[in-house]
Amino acid sequence: MIQTKGKIYFPKLLTFHEESNNVLISAVRTKLAADGLRVSPSLLLLLGGGIDFFYRSQIDEGKNESYASAVNPHFLRDLCLPLGLYLEDFRTIDIRRLQQDIKRNLLLRVAPPMIEIPGCMLNSANLEIYPKVLMLVAGLSEDESELIVLHPMKREYLRIAYSSLASICEAEGGIRWLMINSPSFSKPVFPPLELGLKQSLQLSSFRKVNESNLLGMTLLRGEQAFKKCINDLYFIGTASNEATQEHYFQHLMSNTSIEFGVTWGRTFLADALQEVHSFFSIEHILQDAKTLACNWKIWTEIISSSKDDYSTISKQAIEKLNEIYITEKKIAEFFINSTEVR
Repeated sequence: MIQTKGKIYFPKLLTFHEESNNVLISAVRTKLAADGLRVSPSLLLLLGGGIDFFYRSQIDEGKNESYASAVNPHFLRDLCLPLGLYLEDFRTIDIRRLQQDIKRNLLLRVAPPMIEIPGCMLNSANLEIYPKVLMLVAGLSEDESELIVLHPMKREYLRIAYSSLASICEAEGGIRWLMINSPSFSKPVFPPLELGLKQSLQLSSFRKVNESNLLGMTLLRGEQAFKKCINDLYFIGTASNEATQEHYFQHLMSNTSIEFGVTWGRTFLADALQEVHSFFSIEHILQDAKTLACNWKIWTEIISSSKDDYSTISKQAIEKLNEIYITEKKIAEFFINSTEVR
């Protein structure tokens, strides 16, 4: 552990912090573990509706870009709902105000503040690929000019100088920081995990079938996401310029198998549902989830193929995506209608 001089207000966070590659959920998972709720990364993502197929296309805007992801942009909000958590989400452009708010909440010792930092500011090659990393604030330096935060991948502290955050305010329109207060605050009492899982599965499944796009977002979900992705693949396959075709495929491919990509997400979904099966019976849907993970992997291999021309790749990718959607919808409708999850 890196030695650090300063005041640590939440020392037990480091005790419950696990070394992990799940960077984007590291802070939330550690916070809940310290409060007495220890869940696997896959179940945590399932609770927050964070394992789904989201699609954004800017092809119609002439920007030649598309984006496929498993990230639920409302993950924290959706996570708090079934667990009875109270989420306070802020964005500030005033560094002095940020210092005051962080210090006040540290002194209260009710819940540790969290702050969103660009990965490139963390001086780590493993973190630079992340546009934003949510980090737990455990304390302050002696002169209170630096935040002492938990490293998202290691069981150690990092220092973040307030002065270095000024550039974020200018570039991002403010710094995001938040608080997640657990039920009963200092003595958390969570609802039964089984109930939280049932509620999350039904909510995320209902949205997939009935809520096409996300309010205020450019991301699509459910049938609309699949239709748009298929239309884009058709456009790519019929484009006359090979350089344009290559650009589209390379961009789409780069967002499929990375962390929080759709292939990664469906593998996590299969793992999560296997754990859910220990709470209530979903045996007859588990094989569909495993098949889904395999098909997303095949789809990724299709669009990254170099042995075929782009028209052939596009056609194969469309066929596989249609097959995938049938399974996606079947799983969603099961969780909406099954008495097992009521």
